[in-house]
Order: sequence, then C-alpha cells, then structure tokens
Amino acid sequence: MFHTKLDRHSGIGKLLYTTRDVVNSFSELNVKETVVCLSSVSTLLFMDIIIKPRWRSRYGFNLPTNLVLVVGASSISFLMDLQARWEIAVVGQAGSRFHYPGHPIFDTEVIRGIFYDSLAQAVIIFTMSISMAMLMAKLHSYDLDSNRELVAYGACNLLSSFFRVQTSSASPAGTLVLNDVGAKTTFNGLSTAVMLLGSVTFLVPVFHFLPLATLAAMIIVTAVDILVQIRRVPRIWRLSRTDFVVWFFTWLSATFGNLEFGILVGVLFSAFGFIFNSQHVEGEIMVRSVKENLLVPGLGRAWTRHLAKTRVFYFPAQLFFANAESFKTQLYKRAYRLESPPPPYYCSVIEVKLVFQVLHPAALEPVTSAADPDSINRIILDCSAMTFMDIDGVNMLKVIILQYNQVGVQVALARCSRSLMHTLEQGNVFSILPRSLVFHEVVDALVMGISSSADSFLHRNSHI
Repeated sequence: MFHTKLDRHSGIGKLLYTTRDVVNSFSELNVKETVVCLSSVSTLLFMDIIIKPRWRSRYGFNLPTNLVLVVGASSISFLMDLQARWEIAVVGQAGSRFHYPGHPIFDTEVIRGIFYDSLAQAVIIFTMSISMAMLMAKLHSYDLDSNRELVAYGACNLLSSFFRVQTSSASPAGTLVLNDVGAKTTFNGLSTAVMLLGSVTFLVPVFHFLPLATLAAMIIVTAVDILVQIRRVPRIWRLSRTDFVVWFFTWLSATFGNLEFGILVGVLFSAFGFIFNSQHVEGEIMVRSVKENLLVPGLGRAWTRHLAKTRVFYFPAQLFFANAESFKTQLYKRAYRLESPPPPYYCSVIEVKLVFQVLHPAALEPVTSAADPDSINRIILDCSAMTFMDIDGVNMLKVIILQYNQVGVQVALARCSRSLMHTLEQGNVFSILPRSLVFHEVVDALVMGISSSADSFLHRNSHI
C-alpha cells in the first residue's frame, strides 16, 4: 500500500514493531502507490455495495468484482505504463511451472528441528480453520462437524506433503472472497484449481502489469468482513461477562503479542472461566405447583409449596472438583441442613482423611440434624445435568449419602445418564446406595421408589 520495505518481525510484540517501522518509513512513502491502493479500494467497495446487489437481482449470480478489478487494473497499468512512468510496483515476472512431486524428507535432524514449530502450526491452522468454518456456518445457517473438518485437513496435508507447497489451511481473505462470489460447496476448489493451473500455465504474462497496490486493496476489502465482527462485542458483554473477558484477553494477547500466544491465553482463560462458572452454579429445590400438577424450581413462584416429607434438589451442572464442595453446601442449606462439629476442615474431598471416611463409614464423625427429625425423611437428587462426575464428585456424593443416612434421611438419585451410571458403578457408590434408589424420573422416585405417602397429585400423574 505504501511501497515501503519493512523488516519482518516474529514473536511477542510483532504488531508494535511493525507499526513502529511503518511510522518510521513515512519518509519513503510513495504517494502514487497509496493513491492507486485507495482508488482500488474505493472501486471495489463501490462494486460490492452498489453494483453487485443490482447485478445479482437482475442476472441471478454474483458479479466477480475481484476479477473485474484485476483485469481493469492490469489493463490500465499496461496502457499507461505505470511501472515506468509512475514507479508503480507490479507483479512482474513469475514462475510458470510446478515442481515435480517427491517423497517427504525423513531426516531425524530435520524432524527434530521442525517438530515443535509444526505442532504449534498445526494448532494454529486448525483453530483458524474451525473459526472460519464456524463463521461461515453462522452466516449461512448450517451445521458444522468439527471432526469432519479435522479429517479433511489431515487428508489435505497428507497428500500435499508430496509436493513443495504450503501447509493447507483456511485463508480468511480467500474464504471471504469465495463467500462474496457465492461459493456453496467445496467443489469451488475444483474450479479454483483449474483457474490457478490455467493462470500459472498461460496467463502469467497477462498479470505482469498488475499493480501490487491493487492486490493489497483486495486483501483490505475482504478483511473488512472480519473487522466488522467487533460490533458483536457489546452483545457478548450483555450475554456473558466471562465470555467477554476471554475474548478481550485473547484479542489483546494476539494483537500485541502473536497468534500463538493469543491462542494459549485464550485456552487458559477459557479453562479458568469454565471453572469459575462451575463454582457459581446455583442449585434449586423443586417444589409443587398448587394449581397445576407440576414440579417447578424454587419457592419464589406463586402458588407453590414443598412436597410433604420430601426435598427434590436439582443441580444444573457437572459434579467435579471445582464445585463438589459448593454442591454439598447448597444441598445442606436448601434441602436439609446438617450440623456437625466444626473441624475437621475439608478444603477438598480428595484429602486422605475424607477418603478414609468414605471407605470406612464408621469413622464418620457424629452428625446431627438442624431440622425436625419428623419433617423430612427423603431427599431426591435430580442428576439430569450431571453428564460428568470425577473422583471428587463421587467421593462427595458418598459423604452426603452416609451423613444423611446417619440422621435417618434416605437419599435417592433420579434421571441418571448411562455414563453417570457407569461412573457410579466404578466409584463403588452402590456399595452404600441400593440400586433400588436409582430411578428414571423424579416422579418415579416420589411415587414408587421411596414411600407411598407422596403427594396425591404425583399419584394421579405417575404415568408421566
């Protein structure tokens, strides 16, 4: 765009160093190159915004504005001799043949030297490719299979390894160009390959006079569709503060650091965000609607009351190390509060002492009830959201079952998935919890499993 030669930078701070070099090179600025670039940008935007919609509505297909710009700029450059008269840089002479295929290099020294760079490149390529695929899927409302994308890129890179080519990856500029011209399927690659082969073989002399500033203008315009995504940031802030924090620090790291550092920071903040959200999940007590035969969450609703002698507790999250203690605290606070001697202090359920207590129920310290012993005699845990449970969650569930059993409160599980049942089996939960207290639905637990004295509205709706 400015026809200035800049040093290439890599690593953290690449954008800052490049910006500094651009500012320092203003004294070498070629105003003519800048005028050509801005003229090309204006022309391309005019065709995209004004001409292309009318062309499509009249003829039924998109006008290839980039091709029109390339042909027009090459013709003007040739007729006006911009390279000689105005010192405009052009594409110039380019190679017109492909290298012969050959087997990849299996040299130990070479592989050792490129292994870590190749690993980082693979992560970046797949992340960028999936990001562009997700963007296109959202723009055109279709489903995306990440596994199929991974297999496709693996196959492309495996086959291309026999040629001297760059690693296969999604190109944001190229993807947006194909989106603009109306490409629908991957068969567009066939026409692209044919056009590329024909261009390299026969049309290289034609593009000899194409100004480089025009190519820069095409990249600038196609990148606008990515830059306008910044408009979604306020919406991200309104929907989720955690997602905004992840986006902000990822953007900050990738912009002022480099892409690899930005991806690493994004992954770390995503993990921290997941743990933070998991620790702030609020469980709810399911209560009976007086006017309708329904179970609804929370007592804040009108015309609701507790089930007789029963508490149904729903925890809308997976149960693992980050929220196991919070799960127990909320259950004891909202369903049936237990009082035990203050210490020992349980900072984590994986402590040796707590594991010893789980394995040896007799070692549990005495627990007393803070409620009327005759008021509640059963607690049902709705496990529909517990798609995953680690060893901390299993041990915490054992502690809860044992402590409630000490005060005569029966614990039952409902709506357990197949994977959760497998985890409970492997964790020996059924050594302290009979399988007869595991039910398909909460209504089954209320009606058939625990007591025949459940509320009458549940008996009338036991077919649910």
